[in-house]
Amino acid sequence: DNTIVLPRPAQWTLTKILRWLDNHPITDRFDRIFLKRALDEFKGDAMSAQSDRLRESDHIEKKWTGKVPYLRLIHALADNDEVKDAFLKRHDIRPGRMAIENRNSNDQEPSVWELMAEYWNDPAFEPVSEELPALHSDFISSEVLSHEKVAQLSPTTPEKCEENIKSMILQLNRVILNWERSGQGGGVFDTLDRSDEDSGNVTKRTAFGMFANPTDCVLDLRRSVVAHHRSYLLYLWHMLEKHDLMSSSMQQLLNNA
Repeated sequence: DNTIVLPRPAQWTLTKILRWLDNHPITDRFDRIFLKRALDEFKGDAMSAQSDRLRESDHIEKKWTGKVPYLRLIHALADNDEVKDAFLKRHDIRPGRMAIENRNSNDQEPSVWELMAEYWNDPAFEPVSEELPALHSDFISSEVLSHEKVAQLSPTTPEKCEENIKSMILQLNRVILNWERSGQGGGVFDTLDRSDEDSGNVTKRTAFGMFANPTDCVLDLRRSVVAHHRSYLLYLWHMLEKHDLMSSSMQQLLNNA
């Protein structure tokens, strides 16, 4: 019987494939040269694909963890007057045909998110966090928020800056709502001025989530409504209020509530 049984490698185990190859050696010189070239080409393609995957994995954005990436982003907003001004004007729409024509022009001023991304990615940008022990134990002492501490993360983008800031503000809005409605610290949440007869401190409600001359009691209550691993929300709260950015940050959320 001269019937040739063709191999069916897709249905065979590796052991069976190797046994078949041992029993059917390729002896023709040109066939061997062809197979060797094909094998070398296949190996080259496989190694190239592996290198591409490694390069892609290096550029895959790693999830931000810990407080430092967020604190660095907050300072990218708060530490420069140009960025703060762009943040306050981020919803402004310039009137006129020229503004529409220049919307995609190279002469257009950078957005607040582009400015923040530039600062966050800049190794020379080394903001220092404030020492706020009454706010949270994470801020017992100040800390240099150097680029080296976030170097393992992929460079951020304007889109990612916008996404992270909006996400933090949305989370902070929920925190403040819970804090406002909690009823803790008798009298802290109403609209009246409250004076401490012993210390003379005044806690004055000025706007949503804001207080003038906050006492340690008020700061303690802020801590109670924020998860420990999200202490950066407390820091954002503090920095927005300190730099007069709270109303701008919360107004649109309140209008849509």
